[in-house]
Amino acid sequence: MKKNKYVIIDLETGGLDPSKHAICSITIKIRDKIKTWYIMPYGKKYDDTALKVNGLSLFYLNKYGNDIEIVKDQIKIFLNNNCYKDKKRNYMVGHNLQFDLKFLDKLLNIYDYTHYHYYDTMNIALYLRLINRLEQDQKVSLSELYKSFFGKDKLYNSSHTSHADVLMTEKLFNIFKVDFINIKHIGYIE
Repeated sequence: MKKNKYVIIDLETGGLDPSKHAICSITIKIRDKIKTWYIMPYGKKYDDTALKVNGLSLFYLNKYGNDIEIVKDQIKIFLNNNCYKDKKRNYMVGHNLQFDLKFLDKLLNIYDYTHYHYYDTMNIALYLRLINRLEQDQKVSLSELYKSFFGKDKLYNSSHTSHADVLMTEKLFNIFKVDFINIKHIGYIE
């Protein structure tokens, strides 16, 4: 029997509103394949506060980013090459995933690949806090959850980059599955 594939996604954005603000970077990890795209400014807004949080600048995005249309095509190729054709076997994983999905929906139809199955580590943490499996004062931001479980390691120090956040989300998801939820049917992320 084939294992499910987890499409772990994180975005860094130029703000909070997908109708106004740009996507700055996207990282997607499927099993041992991970890819990060930086996107050149493309006519949407960039909030200074958002750029400060994710550590990106318009200079960096202009220098290292790709055109939005090229990125869309590359993401589609990456997903087509690494996801199961039976999209019911592909699960999205992210932290505060609904936020990222609102932006991704403006870029491409991610549901063409995952059939609406997803796990959100922020929502899992909120649930675990609700049923007293996490401390009531446990903050549920990705960096705070990660720090609680793994300390301030190299990944933690790189948080708020889409690449590091994907890897942090993956580690948290594996902890939640095994130690808290014991969801045996979904298996480890590979």
